[in-house]
Amino acid sequence: MIHQSSHQTRVIRAELILKGFTLSDIARRCNVTPSAVSRVVARQATSRKIEGEISRMLGRPRRDLFPRLRWVAVAEAEAAASKRVSHTKDAA
Repeated sequence: MIHQSSHQTRVIRAELILKGFTLSDIARRCNVTPSAVSRVVARQATSRKIEGEISRMLGRPRRDLFPRLRWVAVAEAEAAASKRVSHTKDAA
């Protein structure tokens, strides 16, 4: 059985190849090394800049390409902040 992150890494690499992009193309656009891009694609590192460029090049949401528990935490924090703002408005 293929580990989920390993599978997703292969999917991203395959989609890039099908669209005619290389990791070096992404690296040039982000002003980083190809190995930095490779580490992000392989889930060994994170980079909003690199993840964003890959998602833009593939035309897919970053959350779909790079799923992680962090997205859940961000969504929960935004929901909590939204509730605090509405409570503050109600009190005023």
